[in-house]
Amino acid sequence: MTFAQFSSYLEKLEKTSSRLILIDILADLFKYASGSEIEKIIYLSQGRIAPFFEATEIGMAEKTVAESIAKAFNSTKESVLKLYGKLGDMGSVASLLNLKVKNQKSKLTVGDVFEILTEIAMTKGKGTVEKRQTLLSDLLKKLDSTSVKHLVRIPLGNMRLGIGDPTILDGLALAKLGDRGKRKLLEGAYNKTSDMGLIAKTLFSGGIAAVNKLKVQVGKPIRSELCERLPTAEKVIEKMSSVDVQYKYDGFRCVTGFTPVYVQGKGIIAIRDMKVRDKVLTKTGSFKTVVVKHKRTIKKREKLFAFKTFLGEGVKISEGHPILCFVEGKEVWKNIEKLKPNDETIFPLPQFPPDNPHSAPQELLLQTISGYRKTFILNENFYRFLGFWIGDGFTNDFHNTERVGLTFNAKKENKLADFYEEIIRETLQVSKITRYVHNGGLNLYWRDEPLKEWLSTYFRREWLGKMLPPWFSHVPKKHFKQFLEGWIESDGSTDKDGITRITTKEKDLAAFAQLIALSHSIIIGLHYIRIKNKTYYQLIIPKTTQKARIEKNRLIVKVLRNEEIKKRDPRIQLYDLQIEDDESFCIPMATLHNCQIHKNGKDIRIFSRNLEEMTHMFPELIKATLQQVKAKTAILDTEALAYQVESEEFLPFQETTKRRRKYGITEMAQKLPLKAFAFDILYKNGVSLIERPLKDRIEILKNTIVDDGVLIVSKTETVDDAKRLSVLLEDAISKGLEGLVVKRLESPYEAGGRNFNWVKLKRHSSGELQDTIDCVILGYIFGKGKRTAFGAGALLVGVYDDKKDEFVTVSKIGTGLTDEEWREIKSQSAKLKVKNKPARVNSKIVPSVWVEPKIVIEVLADEITKSPLHTAGLALRFPRLVSFRGLDKRAEDATTVKELIEMYQGQFKK
Repeated sequence: MTFAQFSSYLEKLEKTSSRLILIDILADLFKYASGSEIEKIIYLSQGRIAPFFEATEIGMAEKTVAESIAKAFNSTKESVLKLYGKLGDMGSVASLLNLKVKNQKSKLTVGDVFEILTEIAMTKGKGTVEKRQTLLSDLLKKLDSTSVKHLVRIPLGNMRLGIGDPTILDGLALAKLGDRGKRKLLEGAYNKTSDMGLIAKTLFSGGIAAVNKLKVQVGKPIRSELCERLPTAEKVIEKMSSVDVQYKYDGFRCVTGFTPVYVQGKGIIAIRDMKVRDKVLTKTGSFKTVVVKHKRTIKKREKLFAFKTFLGEGVKISEGHPILCFVEGKEVWKNIEKLKPNDETIFPLPQFPPDNPHSAPQELLLQTISGYRKTFILNENFYRFLGFWIGDGFTNDFHNTERVGLTFNAKKENKLADFYEEIIRETLQVSKITRYVHNGGLNLYWRDEPLKEWLSTYFRREWLGKMLPPWFSHVPKKHFKQFLEGWIESDGSTDKDGITRITTKEKDLAAFAQLIALSHSIIIGLHYIRIKNKTYYQLIIPKTTQKARIEKNRLIVKVLRNEEIKKRDPRIQLYDLQIEDDESFCIPMATLHNCQIHKNGKDIRIFSRNLEEMTHMFPELIKATLQQVKAKTAILDTEALAYQVESEEFLPFQETTKRRRKYGITEMAQKLPLKAFAFDILYKNGVSLIERPLKDRIEILKNTIVDDGVLIVSKTETVDDAKRLSVLLEDAISKGLEGLVVKRLESPYEAGGRNFNWVKLKRHSSGELQDTIDCVILGYIFGKGKRTAFGAGALLVGVYDDKKDEFVTVSKIGTGLTDEEWREIKSQSAKLKVKNKPARVNSKIVPSVWVEPKIVIEVLADEITKSPLHTAGLALRFPRLVSFRGLDKRAEDATTVKELIEMYQGQFKK
């Protein structure tokens, strides 16, 4: 097969958005391929010249490839990079430049190109970059425009084809077995060898019988077995009977970490989610920098108190923690255990920086490209309108009319609608306003493109949420009071005691509005409430000063309750902050590397769960394996954790990931040494053990490792009683771990499988889902306002449907990221952007930019709800990004639709 013919198939794959057509194209390609070249075709289709676990990579940087393109097509590197900036794909750049020159084209075969790419990868030593550039440049000169497009993408590792392992297996099954439904016949062998090229080559040479004879080999990683979920110990025993129990070493999550803290630019967030260098509100009313964030496990006999003021949300505070109180006219620090109901605490009136670069506008000039313009003063009536719009206003592009509007109760609020119509006419200078009654609502709307864009930029979060821009903190008090008045008229209510409440779904909006109000000496509290299994936030405006008052630029608030928690969760970890130039701050789980260790005599290889070789990164594991493993050959399934010698504590995932580096390995091994917990053995002395029952494998494991040092046999216990299982769960949690993994004693090791042979058991967390969700980035939406500079304002994310081998949407995420993280994720996503929706993505939402589903992120949400918009049928409510999984997890190993459904159902069983 010539490389041009191969590239024509790649071109078809790239332009296809149907997975079934993808399979048909692959099947045609595989039918046309010979047995001697199928292995090479598989690897090249994956952007590789070897299986993923082999360190043999071409690995050329974008600038190096740009130099090769320039050299091949008589251009300059600067011109190539400039064109790359416009097209966003180096392959398209090469294709375009190829058309402008008349090089002599050669009919190179797939084998010819594969051989040259291998030579590039193997080039080492002095002058490596120049030699690689020349080899690639000479190769590009010999190929047509379509071929160079796809060739250039190979060394960059981004093929943009939308095919994953299941799709390739489907194509092989259809091509050689006549039915893509026979993929399962190939899947088992792939899970044992992790080598798609080997599977294809064996299938072509010996048929399915030869594939079935493929065995586990030392040096080829085995796809990890995955866990299902069950909510309780009782459910585990009911479904699995007698089980083997092991600690789950991939979590260090917190409970008191949910304590809310006021953070500048982020509103109110859980203390565990805030970062060092964030600025928090202090007792002086100013925002100061967090220098250190401390975390520790609660001590065995340490007391914990449930504390709440009349205007704040309930929090949990450990004994001995000082609270700033107001006693006989003075500020006094009192320990939490000494506070009683009706004692008075102090909350500062926020002081927003006078140098805020986003000053509040006094006049608004709005104009369109067509030349239409209008100017109006942002007076009290304007802010009254804006407050009502924040509550019950809308903007849309219905029939391309660029509408702005307000919604009223058609039965009760006709006079109120008249009042606002007058404001709209006089203040907003709108002459034509439409009234429309529908489903009990009275809508006032008008066409106003510039105002719609202004509102969307500063006051919209995505297309549903509302927010306040940073400059709103400098709106004059008289204007802010009118804003509150309008918001109360739309989203507020006043009870018989005169207490006014404004209810909203937007936590950040409520928290920022509260701080602005307090800065104007307007007393407002903030509570969260649950209505029909959904979370809302209420701003509380008291009628009297009986429970709260302002005195000398301080808010004095009475304590509602302070009670010791008698039965506290033993896994609770406590946070404290060290603040720059201040001693105060104001208040209202981590996944580890799963690694597989392969021993073949003195040759040790270590692989991540994502099949990446990591041997050179962990010298202490190599040494420990040589010293502690009593076998000539072995494959061990382990979890590796960074370990702090001084405190004898295991560190979170974010610390462990610092060991994933190419340079400074010895220094990092000393700074962040590892402990590896071996929980399974899959191969020993030439014999595969994956078909043996778990109970046998554990005994073999215990007899294989000298349990003293870096390599440790994970503790196990056989349990058939729910009470004992609950005790073990509590014990794991008290050690700061995420929970337990329970396994059927008679189960084999099902490589790559996810079933009820393995189940993870965790503690539910109050107010949030019982577990984080591993989502895959499917696209991003351009940012507005402040986020314009980042190029991305929200991420479209999904989960994996393993039955259909497709990714379905579940949420758009715009919170949980710092400015720097927004830039980083935009940079990573941009490298994977594609023109059309990837074939394995099922989405009703069309983002600004589609992305190949490869990047996995860890997401936390308050709850899961049903959704007609998202193709998973479910959506995440209040999602925020916790961490990047990076190379630790394949997209196909992310949370599945089945798991998401189980988590949704589990919400109602708490």
